[in-house]
Parts: sequence; structure tokens; C-alpha cells
Amino acid sequence: MTRYTALVGAALVAVTLASPLQAEPMSAAEVQAFFGAGGFSARAGSKFGFSADGTFSIKHSSGSEKGTYTIGSDGVVTRMRTGAKKPDVFYIDVTAKGKKTIIYTAGQYKGKKFALK
Repeated sequence: MTRYTALVGAALVAVTLASPLQAEPMSAAEVQAFFGAGGFSARAGSKFGFSADGTFSIKHSSGSEKGTYTIGSDGVVTRMRTGAKKPDVFYIDVTAKGKKTIIYTAGQYKGKKFALK
């Protein structure tokens, strides 16, 4: 029983130490504030602009995208590119140190992650 107690204690310490390093999805209010603060860039070079009127533009080295977006109550962003048949859906993870990453869950970029500057 002592060995089991020690293992459980060690596991709790490991979880407690690891938790602040894990990323958490931004809330709807955090996403709105982030978008409202102005444009932002991905480390890969793309430049994003999400306007308060529900429109967006993204400039890549290979071209650009425009369209509309909504932010769900859970902070998930659904954006519809002009001319697209299906939306792209993503959320933004942020670590305790403030590092942000866009994570796509549906659409053209499903399964891809883009670290932000």
C-alpha cells in the first residue's frame, strides 16, 4: 500500500507541475478582444485581419483569402471564405506564457496548427 501511495503522490505532483505549461482554448470574450486588438501574424508569415463587422482577410505569400466569420459562445471561430462551399473552423490555444496557436478542426486546414507571433 505504501508503494501505491507514493506513486499516486508522484503522479499528482507531475500533473500539478505540468498543468501551467499546457495550452487552454481562448474564451469567446478573449477571442473577441484578441481580434479587436488589430491584425496578427502567424510564424509562417501569413497576416490575419478580423474586423468587428464580421469580415476577415488573410494574406499569404501565395495569395489571399477574404470572407466572413462568427465566434461561438465557446470561443470557436467559424469562417467562410468567399466562394467556399464549407467553412473553416478553428480555436485559439494559449499557454500560460501567452503563446498562441490556431488549431483547425474542420475545413480546408483541418488538423493543422499555426503558431502565432
